[in-house]
Amino acid sequence: MAVAGPPITEVVTGYLDRTGLPSWWETPGEVVAFPASTESHSWMVYALCMDERDQLLIHSVRDGRIPEQHRPSVGAFLHRANFGVVLGNFELDLDDGELRFKTSIDVGGDRLSDALVEHLMLANVAAFGRYLPGVDDVLAGADPHAAIEAVEAAEPAEN
Repeated sequence: MAVAGPPITEVVTGYLDRTGLPSWWETPGEVVAFPASTESHSWMVYALCMDERDQLLIHSVRDGRIPEQHRPSVGAFLHRANFGVVLGNFELDLDDGELRFKTSIDVGGDRLSDALVEHLMLANVAAFGRYLPGVDDVLAGADPHAAIEAVEAAEPAEN
């Protein structure tokens, strides 16, 4: 499929350069990484630039794995969170406990713009940052249903 604009890697790295976000290539030419944080959490964000498929995938990844004994309750919390999230979704690897949030776009031969990259990244980081305190609450023993209600009753953070 012919790409109508510059390669996705070029658009993403250009956007990160123009915004001044510190970033580096995790996998040269394919995965670029940068840090993100809220007042209470820090994590890494990975942008998988799939030029040959005209796709961009953004993952926010929680630092530290979810312990095996907590995966069912955290999974229940995330399932409830996913139901209300408009852009993206949470993923929990039940084998190793990795927790991440995914947003993606397929430009299908069109072009990727700075505005689209920005919307994709901001939606990702905002959702991940908003729900992480609820994950902490569940890890501390809170009921997943009560934790999701508390998160969703709070005002979303300004971006």
